[in-house]
Amino acid sequence: MKHLKKFNESNTLDVIKDICIELEDLEFKMSYQKNPEFGNSITIFGYYEGCNRWLVNGTNFNSIKDCILRLKDYLGDNLIEISYNFTITIPNLTEETEIDDPIRRIVIVYK
Repeated sequence: MKHLKKFNESNTLDVIKDICIELEDLEFKMSYQKNPEFGNSITIFGYYEGCNRWLVNGTNFNSIKDCILRLKDYLGDNLIEISYNFTITIPNLTEETEIDDPIRRIVIVYK
């Protein structure tokens, strides 16, 4: 794994994309939005609403938690919120957090 620089030391979006590359390898779809007013966001899609089909069958949150934790660590105090499946916020994500739900969508909002 690459050594991750601190948040302000590099091009943030490029580092975030590097961290998320393993999710793309698992066929998750990624969306990156910049919005300084409300917070930037990373959206990880495991389910495609338009076609009503799973992109990644059988993958639950626990199986990709390491990647999400790396994003959380990289973003540090700039992290605003992590939520999944449209409405469920994860206030204190740690290695011990267990979530067995299939992934429809994860949204990570940061400054």
